Formats: sequence, structure tokens, C-alpha cells
Amino acid sequence: MREEDIIRRKFGNKEPFTVPENYFADFAERLMNELPEKNAPVVHTPTAKVRHLRYWLATAAVLCSVAVTGAWIYLKQASASKTPVASVAVEREINVSSETESLYMEDMLDYALVDNSEIAMYLTGSN
Repeated sequence: MREEDIIRRKFGNKEPFTVPENYFADFAERLMNELPEKNAPVVHTPTAKVRHLRYWLATAAVLCSVAVTGAWIYLKQASASKTPVASVAVEREINVSSETESLYMEDMLDYALVDNSEIAMYLTGSN
């Protein structure tokens, strides 16, 4: 036997709880009448102009921070290398023969991927 059948035989089919007639028909209205009157708080939302201004201010702040950071990095690197590499080589007295100098020059031009036509264009000043 199922438990439901045992309970029905013992207590019967009568519903133990009853609801008054039309109780739920006007339930919402009665509940609202019983609640105390309360003024809803006024919420001020920012207008479109203020939101637009905030967007542009945030964009300007980001761009300024990027510019300041970039300038700081650039100046830091510039101050770290105050003496250019070329001036260091000039200050030293290097005795290089013309044959060795031309060999170094050829290697440097090969490394820089400069060919004879570019050298001629540079020397003549034409583009």
C-alpha cells in the first residue's frame, strides 16, 4: 500500500485548510492599502552631456598618461647615452690602414644593405 492511501483512510479526503471566498481576487489591493505611505526617493541620473563629458575626460587622461610615460622613457634613454658612439670612436686614436678601413667599410655597407647605386645617389644628391 502506498502512504497516500493510508493517510486518506485515516484522515479522509476533506481538505484541512480553507480560504475565504474571493480571497485572492482582491488580495493585491488589500495589501497595498495596508502598506504605509512612503515617498519614493528621487534618483538623479547623469544627463547625456555629463556622461559625454566623462568619456572625453577619461580619454584625455589616458592620452596624457601615455604621453607623459613616453616622454619619461625617451628622456631616460637619452640621458643614459649622453655621449654618442661616434664621438667615442673619434676620441680614441685608432691607427687603421686604408686597406683595413676599406674592408671595414665594405662589411658595414653589406650589413646595412647599401648597394653601389644608393652610394652614388647619396654622393650626387639625387633622389
